[in-house]
Amino acid sequence: MIESPPAPYRRDHAPWGWREIAAVIFITLVALVAVFTALAFLLNAFGIESEPESDSLGAVILLIGQAVLDLAAVGAAAAFSIGKYRLRPEAWSLTWPPRLRIGWILLVLVLCFTALGAYSAITQSLGLDALEPESNVPTELFDSAVVAPFAVFLILVVAPLCEELFFRGFLFHGLWGRIGFWPAALASGSLFALIHVSGRDLIGLVVPFAIIGTLLAWIVRRTGSLWNSIAVHFLFNLIGLSASLAQVIMR
Repeated sequence: MIESPPAPYRRDHAPWGWREIAAVIFITLVALVAVFTALAFLLNAFGIESEPESDSLGAVILLIGQAVLDLAAVGAAAAFSIGKYRLRPEAWSLTWPPRLRIGWILLVLVLCFTALGAYSAITQSLGLDALEPESNVPTELFDSAVVAPFAVFLILVVAPLCEELFFRGFLFHGLWGRIGFWPAALASGSLFALIHVSGRDLIGLVVPFAIIGTLLAWIVRRTGSLWNSIAVHFLFNLIGLSASLAQVIMR
């Protein structure tokens, strides 16, 4: 009996699903606890017990811890998707060589800032001060010549790569074939937004970052390459970083 050839892989029908997504989220939460426990131990060992962000060594330790956590999350996602099903990186739309679509990148970048600006204008007009978006990058990180390079590397390299690999490469593709494109884009975008909220003062980032995360999934679908969402993420962070550095210089 002649067996029929296997069906070609489709990005909108990834083989990993709810079980793998739940496992990766659980592992990430465990890694979060482990990393924060290790950070607390290190900070205590160096005598940094309060406001570690204001201490150069404390800030560097926190930034390295964040990078380790990001890498752990991506590693778990890769193991439970590409690794488990022995797929090529194209399963995450991680094509090689990168196919950058400059027009789409610029369009989505403009849409991201338009969404952020429109949301800010709406909250201001309604007097909803608590919901106004604020930068989630403390400008104090750039006061120290020791801390600044670590912060820049995390913002411009680690964050765009790791967050796009996890949220668009793994999570979005895993949900796409199960709940449809727009629900998957919004769900992955909403979780993407939530990780950027580290306190009550940043609650205003949830809505605009959820929209931005959805737009990043949209460009992956339109271009077929995760490199384009990485490029948008990098440029978005670069512009935000430039604004923060300008504030530091103008003090």
